[in-house]
Amino acid sequence: MSGNDSTLEGPTRRDALKYGGTLVTGSVLAGCSNLIGRDDDSQQSESGRSYEACIEPTGCLSFEEVPERYAVYNGGWADMAFALGQREGFLTAGNMIPEFLFEPFGLDVPTQEGLPAMWAEDSWDKESFYEIDPDVFLIDPEYLHGVGWDANWDEEDTAEIIENVAPFFGNNMRRRREFHDYELYPLYEGFERLADLFQERERYEAFAEIHDELRSEIQSRLPPESERPRIGLINGGSDPTAGQFYPLYARSEGYEMKPVSYTHL
Repeated sequence: MSGNDSTLEGPTRRDALKYGGTLVTGSVLAGCSNLIGRDDDSQQSESGRSYEACIEPTGCLSFEEVPERYAVYNGGWADMAFALGQREGFLTAGNMIPEFLFEPFGLDVPTQEGLPAMWAEDSWDKESFYEIDPDVFLIDPEYLHGVGWDANWDEEDTAEIIENVAPFFGNNMRRRREFHDYELYPLYEGFERLADLFQERERYEAFAEIHDELRSEIQSRLPPESERPRIGLINGGSDPTAGQFYPLYARSEGYEMKPVSYTHL
């Protein structure tokens, strides 16, 4: 087990925000494509009624209250949560806090204190997950032990955080990685599932309408394929001053590729 072993016993905010996973036996992190349904009954709630939100690889989670405090790892999920009106509940991110979500509104960018910058550490402090104590982690749970940056962190560590702190609700939609053996959602499908979590269907549908209209407008203005330029893509983590470039492949899965479709290159 990596990090600091917590001395906390039993649930923390789980007493106030009760939830339950559809998949709670066997591997708590197993994929559940057969459970990720779109039934209206599981996506809607009324005051005093529990509701479900579903996403791979977590499964379907049942909530009695809408989560108020959430932690993210990267900017994509923070961006979507903010678009759904969840600015007040934002706690911290371990990496890539998007300044443009704060500075244009006269808000201070949150500090990096909290979750470690996982990509830059070789040992993660488990206690930090306990200390920030959110209602939900907007993180793909398999990312923690799947990406391999902390060789000592395994599935049991992730399950401990789920049991003692809060559930995970996320999908590493940014790009396909070796540990993925489950569906990566298009950006707006992940956005829709997050809307289910925060019970913000009306906001999501307003964004989706604008998104669809914009795509149609862009498609209508595209020149013939023979006249379209060929381009190269590099990852934002590239450092031109050091001569370090990380190419992106337009045929790859993930919302990182959303601005460009390989069929138009």
